[in-house]
Amino acid sequence: MGLGHLMRSIAAANALQRWCDAHIYFLVQGLAIDQQLVGNFSSQYITPQQDLNEAIRQCVQLSGANVVVFDLFGPWVPLALPQTLCTLKELKIRLVAVDALPGCLNLLDLLFVPSFVEPVLGEQPAKKVVYGWDCFLLNVQSQKGMLPSSKNILVLTGGSDTTSLGGVWPALLNANLPKNTKVDWVTGPFAPDPLWPSPLRIQIHNHNAPQGLAHLMCQASYALTVYGVSFYELLFFGVPTVVFSPYGDKDNQDLQAIKSEGLALVANSKAHAIELLGTLMSDNELSSTLSSRAKAKMVTLDGHRLSDEVSLLLTQK
Repeated sequence: MGLGHLMRSIAAANALQRWCDAHIYFLVQGLAIDQQLVGNFSSQYITPQQDLNEAIRQCVQLSGANVVVFDLFGPWVPLALPQTLCTLKELKIRLVAVDALPGCLNLLDLLFVPSFVEPVLGEQPAKKVVYGWDCFLLNVQSQKGMLPSSKNILVLTGGSDTTSLGGVWPALLNANLPKNTKVDWVTGPFAPDPLWPSPLRIQIHNHNAPQGLAHLMCQASYALTVYGVSFYELLFFGVPTVVFSPYGDKDNQDLQAIKSEGLALVANSKAHAIELLGTLMSDNELSSTLSSRAKAKMVTLDGHRLSDEVSLLLTQK
């Protein structure tokens, strides 16, 4: 599980606890992450090398769970997971997946997709598939007010920066943005150190693995981000944003929908992202329009829809 998956799972857990009065037990497979992130929830961490199937069986037995919610990184879904899910179904345990669960969709009682884009399911689907603007799972509290008048740029490359944007974007930002620009660069907890250009024409402030991004989003005039959970948080706060997916064509459907909705500027390369950021910074009307559209869409984020769907599952025989 990456940091984005974990934060989304925490949002889901908070919603289920609030609206369903659920007792939450976390099983996290991945790199060690600050225990404070999961708060007071009971939790267990296992490494990527440990047997996830065995850990699931042990956690279900220990917790007495009647619902298991999966939010897994696709390449880490073990081959034997379908057999584990069959065992859980024999125990009358309801099975829910957030976003996707490759190879297991036909075993799910609910596939909950935190997106406004209808998912393309290339295999036998779950019993029920839910998606829409009321399905986002974000850890945000309140929207910002007016856009800042200064040129503050927030740059997000993900918790791990697996495609090494930190080795390219700082130099491009420094070479192409106005001299009075201030950049707040966020280095994720598992990301390599960025390569800072010298000399610096602009101000670049590095924030190393900060606890939450809301305060930086509220200060931002514009944002440049990889596609993921944080992109939708930026939309919620109404930050005019350039979004880029460095992961090939994986996110093409979502990004095309975002472009069609006019919610953000969508880049097709690392250099194009910097070019679009310059366009956004020089067009106040465009920035204001993107901000207004985004805030109008991102209004139902408290996880109530997920809680309603899980509650409905528990009433069915």
